[in-house]
Amino acid sequence: MRIKITGGTLDRRNGKWYLVIYPYNSETHERLPNQWVSTDLPEKNNKRNAQRMLDDYLSEHRGTAILGDGKSFADFYREWLRIEKMQVKENTYTTYVWTAEKYIIPYFTKHTVSLEKMKTSDIDLYYSFLLEECDLSASTVRKHHANIRKALQYAVDTELIPKNPAAKATLPKKQKFIASCYSIEQLNKLLDASKGTELEDVVHIAVNYGMRRSEILGLRWSSVHLEDGYITIEGTAVPNAGQVLYSDETKNRSSNRSLPLTEQEIAFFRGIKAKQANNAEVFGDCYTHSDYVCTHTDGRPIRPDYVTHAFKRIISKAGLPDVRFHDLRHSFATVYINHGGDLKHLQEWLGHSKIDTTGDIYSHLNYRSKQEMAQQMTGLLSADRSETTDAGTADTPAAGKYKTRK
Repeated sequence: MRIKITGGTLDRRNGKWYLVIYPYNSETHERLPNQWVSTDLPEKNNKRNAQRMLDDYLSEHRGTAILGDGKSFADFYREWLRIEKMQVKENTYTTYVWTAEKYIIPYFTKHTVSLEKMKTSDIDLYYSFLLEECDLSASTVRKHHANIRKALQYAVDTELIPKNPAAKATLPKKQKFIASCYSIEQLNKLLDASKGTELEDVVHIAVNYGMRRSEILGLRWSSVHLEDGYITIEGTAVPNAGQVLYSDETKNRSSNRSLPLTEQEIAFFRGIKAKQANNAEVFGDCYTHSDYVCTHTDGRPIRPDYVTHAFKRIISKAGLPDVRFHDLRHSFATVYINHGGDLKHLQEWLGHSKIDTTGDIYSHLNYRSKQEMAQQMTGLLSADRSETTDAGTADTPAAGKYKTRK
């Protein structure tokens, strides 16, 4: 069977716009069930945007065979990626394509696995290949699985295959993540080491606020409310195929949040403003004016890759342990938790979508509170045992046994 696209229209479902695509069997001349493709656009005020997406889709696919029996899984996966492009962020799509071209497509092309004959065992063997031959981590393999399962579920939803062979695939055990962290003393040493460098402001915000690199570099002055004493995390700057993708969206809905500014932090941000104003005068026409908080001396926004490399140079020169820049976020969380902080508050501060994420990463760090709990329980039990012993055997050698236990 060869399937071609003959046209399409827009429709609404659950408050969002969908592309309704008309597939056609060019061999039997039969019209097939419509394919519903989500645009992920809310219904309100987005009809024109949805129409543009439909026009682009039809322009690319009309009259071309896209899916059908006998198609290899590798070819199907390429076609699914083209459909998925409309539903994910640009940098996410770039990662999907890179993973597909480097691992998924070459493997399944070599092993000549077809879409309709793919079995769960084929997928299990692929995961074993990634672990044993490519030396990928369990968490990375699980990311491959998420994409493969999603692609195959699309094949099920469009009636290309009866069931999803990835649904019962055997996944490697999820590894417990243990973050590398700096102590308070090391964080203060880092702050001193970064002074006078292009990363001074970036490091300060990371240490004091635990923000992601993308959030720090995407922070605009329009999101810094000095008079009201808070900042809003509502933009990002992420690497994308050698370029930087600036977005007015955060990683997820929970990542869009507001954080308070202390008097010291208000003074810190005012200092950046004054520094940028002075640099603009010094550089004149050579200064790059932007709304970004973290910039080079000449005003250019700082790139994510620059942060990675410059950070390594700073910690190496300072003689600090080799950690990733992202580990400053973990360091912030560790200091907070180990000083009695609450996981729920930490989840909201860090912008995690689920408290399970926060708990999985940081629950083992709250050792101090566990010590206090153990001490409290010991004290309660000792007191109760002491009262019982005093009443019954006050004159025996064991009478004071539990009184002195702390």
